[in-house]
Amino acid sequence: MRYLWLGWAIKLRKQYKGIKRITTGIEFNKSKEWYKITADVLDKTGNIIGNDTRYNKKDLILADYAKQVISFWKRRLR
Repeated sequence: MRYLWLGWAIKLRKQYKGIKRITTGIEFNKSKEWYKITADVLDKTGNIIGNDTRYNKKDLILADYAKQVISFWKRRLR
């Protein structure tokens, strides 16, 4: 089954500490009562290091989501 995923994938111009790409998105699941939030980085070997969080549909606050994603990216890019 496929779900709608809305997000961003940003390819870095130059690899930074082995990171080639950073992404984030929201997976909309019509049949369930939650949204899946993703944030990940792609390293130079092709491994995806990610963070997935599920929120109940009524509990998703986009400002909190943005802070969580930026915090994850900062930790990975340090």
